[in-house]
Amino acid sequence: SGHEADFVAVILLLTVALFFAPTPGAAGVAEFSGAAFLFSRLAPDAAIGFVVLCRLLWTYLPLVCGAVVLARLASPHPRGVT
Repeated sequence: SGHEADFVAVILLLTVALFFAPTPGAAGVAEFSGAAFLFSRLAPDAAIGFVVLCRLLWTYLPLVCGAVVLARLASPHPRGVT
């Protein structure tokens, strides 16, 4: 219970800190700081996998979904629209 609360608090602080990172899109800051934090709590392979998975799900998946929606909306004959 106490360890879970500490874990959540550090993740929240990391997320807030990324908004103020002086790099475009917090490039690299999220990966390195997240991995540094997780190395103390997980095996190195699991920590790296977690960081990569989070980056894929929270950054690139919405980007791909948005590109698909934009392509359909920008098409001269969108499917399903009458």
